[in-house]
Amino acid sequence: MLAALSRFGAPDAARWFRERGVALKTESDGRMFPQTDDSASIVHALTDAAHDAGVDVLLRAKVIELNCLDNAGDDERFEVAYVMRSSTQGSPVTHRCRCRYVLVATGGSPEGLALLSRLKQPLVAPVPSLFTFRLATVNAAASSSTTASSKDTNDDATAAFDWQGLAGVSVTFARLRLEPVTENGGDGQDHRVSAANGVAKGSAKAVAKTKRKGKGNTAVRSEGPLLFTHRGISGPAVLRLSAFGARVLHETGYRGEIMIDWV
Repeated sequence: MLAALSRFGAPDAARWFRERGVALKTESDGRMFPQTDDSASIVHALTDAAHDAGVDVLLRAKVIELNCLDNAGDDERFEVAYVMRSSTQGSPVTHRCRCRYVLVATGGSPEGLALLSRLKQPLVAPVPSLFTFRLATVNAAASSSTTASSKDTNDDATAAFDWQGLAGVSVTFARLRLEPVTENGGDGQDHRVSAANGVAKGSAKAVAKTKRKGKGNTAVRSEGPLLFTHRGISGPAVLRLSAFGARVLHETGYRGEIMIDWV
């Protein structure tokens, strides 16, 4: 992917869409969207370009095998086997095609990972990403700060600070500092995410800092709006933190300390 992105990066993609009549806008945190705020604008640009290039799009086709052809020429390095799903009765017929390159875009689907495992390539185990933070409390009597499980789970939680009454309240930007730690931080206590109580209008900058014993500190930064939900906090700032810190949060059991600074 790095080689491909070095030849066709984000500026190239933006120019490609503009050349096809899709006007784009840039949000304050750098994300880009069509000015129509309609994803169909992107879909139509892609499908029209595929049609103009003579790309065959097979619908209701399920890939069942992906093999590397060691002894084939450069133009036939892979073989893809697929079956066409049909509402008619009868045994499905397996079709095969050979190609030089294969792009697997199945995300974290187990079926997609199973296909890639046949190629004997080293795979990095996927972990959850793009999730909200669930707020909880450590000690309602001794502390007014709230805690959070950085992954939205069904753990029981009681709030000393009535942040649940703020569900639906949002701020333009939020400054977050996240330090994932193990469930037992070494002092016998169960550390979850501490969040500063209080809501303010205005902007804040989202900054996350991860901490793992013996592995040093890894800074993660993001900017974006923050939203209170009935479970905790969400919004672009939180989702970006969950993405950039996905692996370290997974390693530490989705526990940590978070402080929110309202600017």
